[in-house]
Amino acid sequence: MKKGCLLVILFVSFMFVSQAQNTTKTTALPFETPTKNIVYGNVEYYLLGGAVNISYERYLLSAKKFDFSVRGTYGRWAVGLFGMEYGDLFKMTGNMLFFEGNNHLELDLGAVVLLNDNNGGVESVLPDIFCGYTFKKPDGHFVFKAGIGFVGFVSIGMGYAF
Repeated sequence: MKKGCLLVILFVSFMFVSQAQNTTKTTALPFETPTKNIVYGNVEYYLLGGAVNISYERYLLSAKKFDFSVRGTYGRWAVGLFGMEYGDLFKMTGNMLFFEGNNHLELDLGAVVLLNDNNGGVESVLPDIFCGYTFKKPDGHFVFKAGIGFVGFVSIGMGYAF
């Protein structure tokens, strides 16, 4: 039941974030990013396990040296030395990109919900903190992300911006 409620909450949140965008340039922000959406997959390594995720990111604010976006993530996690624990994970984060050009510093803050398949419930709700490098051309489509954080100690991902 809890898993179903979390899926509904994540789906509704995704619906609000993924509203249709205007394809014409506006003059409200002179340094607006042409690519406002990113879909990417990443792998996170933990001390005794890891996770595989797919994420959708939507840019809400773009300026010359600063971008702000929100991200929704679904993934699978597994951890254990003698007995495996595994399940689904859901993340919602706010993200900031700094610097202009292709190379960016990314800082994220949000929450992650870990569901456990073994006991059929919520394993834990943890803060999600990330600091990393993002390669993304302002008008390009290829995205590369790498960094460190709390929950996923080391994270590497690639995706497509549109």
